[in-house]
Amino acid sequence: MVRRAIVRLVDDSDTVQRVQVEARAGETVPDVDCLQPYGLTGNPPVGARALVVNVGSAFDHVVALLAGHTDRPTGLGAGDVTLYCGHDARVDLRDDGTTVKGPRLKADGPVDAGGGFKKGGTPGASGTLVITIPAPPPAPPAPPLGVATVVVMGGIVTSVSGTGVCVWTPG
Repeated sequence: MVRRAIVRLVDDSDTVQRVQVEARAGETVPDVDCLQPYGLTGNPPVGARALVVNVGSAFDHVVALLAGHTDRPTGLGAGDVTLYCGHDARVDLRDDGTTVKGPRLKADGPVDAGGGFKKGGTPGASGTLVITIPAPPPAPPAPPLGVATVVVMGGIVTSVSGTGVCVWTPG
């Protein structure tokens, strides 16, 4: 038997998430395994819609196959995909590009942007800044006291190096 239900309680503390649902007839069904696709997991909010199935028509073995929510993003084009949560964060995969939106974007590792970094669609400065500190006068032509090199990619400093009196100390 397949039924529609509303999620009333979520236990996300184990490897198999369990939910308590209220079926359309007002029946409360506790301890329902909430099956999720491989590689994707979420914690459905109370009030989310669920599709529950009695496995082998057994009323003591019920699983939730799908949980949805009424506040999903709308207006997607054919073939578009959006990954979203209830906290104003989302990833839009669309024909014209990928957009990541959220109150804060955090990367726990290196970020490689082959085309450079941009803000508002405008690329930031890119290039290498070399600062040479000459020997003080009246010395005859002498090698510089130091050279500092700063490499910038899309407005982000990607490396700093120094020779001579220019010593880079990461801080």
